[in-house]
Formats: sequence, C-alpha cells, structure tokens
Amino acid sequence: MSKYLFIIRHAKTEEIQAGQEDFDRKLRPRGHSDAKQMSEVLIDLGQKPDKIYCSPAMRTKQTAKIFCEELSFNLEEVTYEPSIYEASLRALLQVLADFDAASERVFLIGHNPGLCMLADFLTGANIYDLPTSGIICIRFEIDTWEEISKGLGHLEWLKTPKML
Repeated sequence: MSKYLFIIRHAKTEEIQAGQEDFDRKLRPRGHSDAKQMSEVLIDLGQKPDKIYCSPAMRTKQTAKIFCEELSFNLEEVTYEPSIYEASLRALLQVLADFDAASERVFLIGHNPGLCMLADFLTGANIYDLPTSGIICIRFEIDTWEEISKGLGHLEWLKTPKML
C-alpha cells in the first residue's frame, strides 16, 4: 500500500526582534501569499491530507492555518506536536512512527534543518535546503508508518514558490 508524506517548511517569517523568542515569530505578508500559492499547487495535484502534524511555533501554526483554509481541512484536527520544533532526525522519525496507520497522506509542517535531514534520510536525495513554503512529496510502499526506515522513500517531487 502506498503512503505519502508531504514535508512542508513554514512560510516566510519576520526577522527576529530584540527580546522576541524565535518560537513566536510570525509570517510576513509574502509568507501568507507563498503558503496560499503552494496550497493551490496541492489542490491542482489533487493532494489533500488525511492528517496534519505541525510544530506548535507561531509561524508553523499560521502556515497550517492557510493550508487548512485552502484545502478545506478542519484546523481543529491538526496535531500540534512539540517535538517537531527544533527537531532532530531521531525526533522526527519518532513522530512519523506514531502516525495513524489508516492515514495515507500526511502533511508534516516544520522547520529546517530537521526537515531536510528527514527527507535526505528517507530518500537519499541530498536535499540540503528546503526554502520557506517548500513542499517535498515522498512515497512509501508500506502498510504502517512504523515501517519507515533509511532510504525506503521515493522522492515524488519537490516544489517551491520560486519554481512556480
């Protein structure tokens, strides 16, 4: 059975201000428009999530909200997983292993460098940088998400706002 992981980096954010926590940074206007544009790409490709997992940082939550609105996905069904923020490869692999086996298409909204490390580990595709609002689609021939391991994924595509 095929399962698809959509790795999505948060949209473009404001620069960190004096006294501001990185966790609290918000999207720039360009981030809003880029996220909307990338969600439209998913609509054009007929890709809607069964489940969305997201870092609880402000910028990822805002990105998730835009994708939910555009894809008609209930925002209340998004799982905000603290371990996705500043995640190591090991932490992200554990998040994936905990995905519900019934979910065939899962969106993971988070941050670099963890997302790139994850994509590289799963596909061997040498993805060193995923630009903001970029999306990587990886296909797996597995029955449960627990089966994921190094090199098991097939890179279906990578899309960024600048490619459009």
